Amino acid sequence: MKKVVLAAVIASAAIFAGCELKAVDDVTSCDVKLDFLGVVSVHQCFESTNDDFVKSQCADARSKYSALGGSARVGSGCSGSAAKVCDFRFDGTAVTSHLYDQNSAAKSCDEIRDSFDD
Repeated sequence: MKKVVLAAVIASAAIFAGCELKAVDDVTSCDVKLDFLGVVSVHQCFESTNDDFVKSQCADARSKYSALGGSARVGSGCSGSAAKVCDFRFDGTAVTSHLYDQNSAAKSCDEIRDSFDD
C-alpha cells in the first residue's frame, strides 16, 4: 500500500512540475467602460501577457471613448464576473476578452476580435 501511495505522490509531483504555472502579475489588462447618456453602456476588459499590445490598444480605446465620458484603464487582470469570455489571437498575440454588458456579450467572438485596431 505504501508503494502505491508513494507512486501516486511521485506521479502527481511529476505532473505538477511539468505544468507551467503563470503568475497573475504576468497578465496586463485594459478595463474599458462607457455609459453614454444611459443609452449606450459598454463594459469590456481584455488581457494578455503582451504588455505592449495591451497598453497600445488601451490607449486607442481611451482616445476613442474619453470624449464620450468613457474610460480605459490598464491593470493586472480582468474580474471573473463576465457575461461572456472570448479567447482569440490578434496578430499573433493571445488575448482574452471579458464582456460584462449584454450588448457586448451578444456579439460573436470574431466581432470582438475584429474590433481591435491594427
